[in-house]
Amino acid sequence: MDARQAAALAISVARRAGITGTSLSVEARGARTVVIFATHVAFVAHDDATTRKIAVERLVLNRLAGRLPVAIPRPVLADGPVCLRTKVLGGPGLRHHRYALANGSIGDAYAGDHGALIAALHTAFSSNELEAFVAAGLPDVAQLDLDDAIRGGEAMADRAIALALIEAHRAQVVAPADRTFLHGDVGSHNLVVDGNGRIAGLFDFEESAAGDRHHEMRWLPSYGDRFVRRVLEAYRARTGAAIDEVRLNRAHALAALAQYGWALRRPDEHHRTGRTPDQTRAWASEAVARATADSS
Repeated sequence: MDARQAAALAISVARRAGITGTSLSVEARGARTVVIFATHVAFVAHDDATTRKIAVERLVLNRLAGRLPVAIPRPVLADGPVCLRTKVLGGPGLRHHRYALANGSIGDAYAGDHGALIAALHTAFSSNELEAFVAAGLPDVAQLDLDDAIRGGEAMADRAIALALIEAHRAQVVAPADRTFLHGDVGSHNLVVDGNGRIAGLFDFEESAAGDRHHEMRWLPSYGDRFVRRVLEAYRARTGAAIDEVRLNRAHALAALAQYGWALRRPDEHHRTGRTPDQTRAWASEAVARATADSS
């Protein structure tokens, strides 16, 4: 199935759900196509494995309903490879992110909301519920493309240091106390805010998994030390869990290396990050340096 066929199928299912408006955009994301309408979003799997993955996402979303302090997508209709969900409406989190980081008290409130949301995600399910999701097909490890991370590391000027961070990640054993449900991609790009700039919604559950709580926070070091401190304070106040900043910074470095590796592998898709490949390379270099400073 190609993106054009997937879009036609999504529109057909949307019509059955009473959605008569035209699609606003169609985006191919690997083995799925995302078709966005004014108030709904359709996900169309291109193969059986992705159909099963989307079914697990639907299960998770249904169980999460009412357990978070913000809005999330609600599955409306599923038919074969198509899952139609409500669209989470609000102001773009990424736009507010830039404004908040430039304004101290607003940034502090935004960071507090981040910490509270991540805490709610990580306490939403009991261990038994989480294991049931894994049995149903939820990935049992955080979703990180190590092949892309290695590709990115191999291309860095500080190649040996970057690859050593990847090996440290591979050798790391996640303690049972740190294993939790992960949204997998909590960042401003997947958030919406209300008129007061408070986080009001979370979407994009494609990378949901059971895994290390530190992975969920891997974008934070890019937001600055003050933001990180505020998030971790809010998170610990609600969960009692302490975050190891060495592991956090290593997770951040691997995320940056993986995105640079993706830029090298699929430069036609990398524009979705909002950065050029050179900008991603610079970010990865800074992230590797930060993670290395922790161990020096």
